[in-house]
Amino acid sequence: MAEDLEEAFERVNTITAHADQLVKDLQAISTAIDRDYRSGAGPATALLRDSLMTNNLQQSLKNVEQGTRAFGENMEALKHNFLFRGYFKRQEKKNKKQ
Repeated sequence: MAEDLEEAFERVNTITAHADQLVKDLQAISTAIDRDYRSGAGPATALLRDSLMTNNLQQSLKNVEQGTRAFGENMEALKHNFLFRGYFKRQEKKNKKQ
């Protein structure tokens, strides 16, 4: 039991050390972002202050969503096409075996 407690304390100390380093890293990142924002430089400033860039980013995300949806529809159509039907059935059987 003493060994288990000692091992548990070692784990807690390790986790604490990692958490402390994580906090330091997050503080450094936060400081860098704040410095860039105040100076008007960096990507955070562009995203937060430049409405045109924000709109472009939103449009790009919409385009990605639409493209993904269309790709899914095309793949579903291919599954039912007589030229590809056999391939997808073999893949399905292969996946069931695994």
